[in-house]
Amino acid sequence: MAIQDDGKILFVANTTTPPVGEGDYEYKSFVVRLNADGSLDHSFAVDGIVEIEYFDYGLMNDLVIKPDHRIVIAGESGDDVYDTDLRLQCFMPNSEFDPAFGFQGIELLSVPMTSLYGRAVEVDSHGNLVVAGSTYGSTTESSQYYAGLICRFQPDGSLDPSFDGDGYFIDYAVVGYSSLALQSDGKPIVGASYYTSALTRYGINGSLDLTFGERVYQAAS
Repeated sequence: MAIQDDGKILFVANTTTPPVGEGDYEYKSFVVRLNADGSLDHSFAVDGIVEIEYFDYGLMNDLVIKPDHRIVIAGESGDDVYDTDLRLQCFMPNSEFDPAFGFQGIELLSVPMTSLYGRAVEVDSHGNLVVAGSTYGSTTESSQYYAGLICRFQPDGSLDPSFDGDGYFIDYAVVGYSSLALQSDGKPIVGASYYTSALTRYGINGSLDLTFGERVYQAAS
């Protein structure tokens, strides 16, 4: 959820419709804008709501407003919940897709043999987008793993190669990241809360900041 300078409220929501007969589940996401009094903003999209449809599976989890008032949402989409790409989608302030971002406003991050899930997104002082989330993959048929994911995208949606060399880092020490905040110097701090509880800080270049805490992990109660 985010609040614009004029007090209007933006948030993302998702729905899942059970299959009819032998059909498939239908997944949809929505970007909703409310006026400051909580009523739908009818000047935004159709009655204040942008509807996002997927070919198969999709879920959006977080939203950020860029300094130029463009709206970016983060989540994942793919064939099913265990075969996904991380997904960013950028909208103009009037709800139309941003033609300067990715392809028709959509940027996907894929990693071979790995599903990616976007859980939190922030924008830094340079207009770059920092995303935290989780991954699911396998090294063999009998060996699966979950891990944390952090990545940085440039304002046009392309991966930032100055961040850990390829734009993203997978942290196998945690099951996944669920929250994200940026310090005033731009360093990301991510929180893990799946089976383990931890805070991890990264440097501007995407490397683990080993001067931060002790990376001690505790089992979540």
